[in-house]
Amino acid sequence: MRELIDQLDNAAWKELLLGILAAKDDATPLIDQLAAMLRRGRVEDRFGRISARDAARLIQIGMLTKFPPHPFSEWYANSELLFWFVTLRHPVLARAVFERYAQCPEPLKPYALTIVAAQPDEGAVKILEEIVAGFGLPTEMLPRFFWELSRNIDHYARVLPLLVTRADKRIPYVVNLVNEALEKGLLCSADLLPAADEIRAQTRALLDIVVPAQRNDGVQWRYEGEYSDAASRLGPWIDLYGHLPCDEDVLRELYKLTDSYLLGCLISTLLKWNREPDAEVIRAVARDPIQRIGLLSVLKGRPDLYPPEYRTFERFAESDMATWIRNDCGTEAESLELVGVYRAQGDDGAESFACLWRFRMEGDEFAGVSGPYGSREATEPVWGEGTFSRFDPWASKSPEEHIRAISDNLSAWRACH
Repeated sequence: MRELIDQLDNAAWKELLLGILAAKDDATPLIDQLAAMLRRGRVEDRFGRISARDAARLIQIGMLTKFPPHPFSEWYANSELLFWFVTLRHPVLARAVFERYAQCPEPLKPYALTIVAAQPDEGAVKILEEIVAGFGLPTEMLPRFFWELSRNIDHYARVLPLLVTRADKRIPYVVNLVNEALEKGLLCSADLLPAADEIRAQTRALLDIVVPAQRNDGVQWRYEGEYSDAASRLGPWIDLYGHLPCDEDVLRELYKLTDSYLLGCLISTLLKWNREPDAEVIRAVARDPIQRIGLLSVLKGRPDLYPPEYRTFERFAESDMATWIRNDCGTEAESLELVGVYRAQGDDGAESFACLWRFRMEGDEFAGVSGPYGSREATEPVWGEGTFSRFDPWASKSPEEHIRAISDNLSAWRACH
């Protein structure tokens, strides 16, 4: 597609891009130069202000021209050029994407769509609708695409029901946007009725995978293979189901769930249907330190339903430590025991508190610390910037030695009695 480059009015842009094409196997230094200039926002310093016509041409060059490969990726020059346009706003940009989208290679379509999502105007909204209706969503998507839709949610809310029908494995991102639009009054449940068949079909199909795969003991099975993938997608579909009329057959299947994450989604849907969740279902979610915090959000309109015994400093500190372990290890601790609460006093006299934990992973016991926290009287979630584990074996040190080894405050910590 050299002819697209030849059509550029800007001589400096033309020289650089033709130089990359001509360099072939030696193009890496020139591609690096292009990427550095785009990332640093120094384009006008070298090329001057870009015209609308050249902007449209550069987008189409990025979509269609096969530049030489780079060690980072085969499409590195193209993706860097296209991603730069995500930071720009002009009515011609979305139209340029639309005109050549059908010919765009699959790896570059996520970048092209993100350019459209970044444009907060009615024309871009219509173009996104046309592209998604005609082509669906690419196999891979940039997280920035969903971030831009959120930033421009006032414009793109009406596209979300269509995105639900094309979301597939991106459904968690789409449901987050749907919930944002609902909270802002940009959508209502009735707006999701065009997606009702997809919501029902996906929920039933994933329930058929998830329900038989559940186990009664442990938590590691939640992170295994097909179950983990299916459950992570089922949760958002359950959430969406709450915007449809209640289906008693599906509800019976939902009550067969034991995964606390999915039970939290069930609670949310029951509340949408104006049904009070079973107390034991709520308690099952509150018992899970990972899901406990999300339950508070789900029950924000009905705080009376939250079990008071799980609304304590110790329980929220447990959630802090459990979440850190899950995020660091990719799975949950098999057990997590609070060994003690420790206190330190700063130079200004303010007290801080930290919790020492003993947890089990794959049969071995380790030490971890959560905190510091400013109070032991918290009845809302707490997060400590020092929450951490070095995965020192529990038996290798005394409790006091563990907390001093992990904590930045070293010997300043003293046990609370």
